[in-house]
Amino acid sequence: MKKTELIKIDCPICGIDTPYDVKYEANFQLDSLDFAAKKISKHMYFRNVRCKKCNLIYSNPIIPFEQIKKFYQTTYFLELSQLEIMANDYEKLFYKYIPNISKNTNVLEVGCANGLFLKRLEKRGIINFKGVEPSREAYSVTDDVVKPNVINDFLSNNMFENNSFDVACSFQTFDHVLEPNDFLQKINKYIKPGGYFLQVHHNVNSLLPTLLGSKASTFDVEHIHLWSPKTMKLILKKNGFEVVKIKNITTGYLLGHALERLPLYPSLKKILIKLSTFLKLSKLAIRFPIENMVIVSRKKIL
Repeated sequence: MKKTELIKIDCPICGIDTPYDVKYEANFQLDSLDFAAKKISKHMYFRNVRCKKCNLIYSNPIIPFEQIKKFYQTTYFLELSQLEIMANDYEKLFYKYIPNISKNTNVLEVGCANGLFLKRLEKRGIINFKGVEPSREAYSVTDDVVKPNVINDFLSNNMFENNSFDVACSFQTFDHVLEPNDFLQKINKYIKPGGYFLQVHHNVNSLLPTLLGSKASTFDVEHIHLWSPKTMKLILKKNGFEVVKIKNITTGYLLGHALERLPLYPSLKKILIKLSTFLKLSKLAIRFPIENMVIVSRKKIL
């Protein structure tokens, strides 16, 4: 078998050959890489570095882009009850932060998984929506109501008409993006001047990664770039967006899901999971402000 050569990437904010410090040395095995969403973390990650100029934390070096893209297209998909909790959160944030929503609002979601958020928009009466999702398995289990509006691919040029969406959304997606500037330029091109871009993803300066360090699920081979409020402002401004709001948020978790993913001693974790199941608490929804942030930005009007 041909050995996989790791490739060097640069800080997407500061550019080529910007110096960096090493935050965490690499901890992964090529034959055990897992790119499934919401998996139980194996705490595998590429070497994490911190840009000396802007403080962005990112993976460098990594396996080639095409290999990562193939993982996203072909990996298994976990249909978890937790996804419903997350979609509920996204729906609330959408209606809280995006003004003047009507049934004719044109919405794009990039990284839409099995379409749970889009289905909620459809139930609310929104008729103009599109989704983009590279995972073949996630697309295969997308509800038939929204599936005709979902493209099973990566976001690409000429996929939609320019200036055709009022709102673009990406939830737990931007950490995974291999080329953030290219991604944001496509989003910018597809939304109308003054249109909104709503994101939710990890804040690398939040409580969980601060307390647990590399043991936090934030540090994973999937998360190529780990953003903070500061670095989000810089990358958005660089690509023609003005920031409306960046805020840490509480996130809903099912207790059983949270226990399975916490980095506890295996024996203790097993006891806690069994206890929560016995007490019928595994499906209890809990909320913590420990991991995620919401980012609302607008395409600049020239």
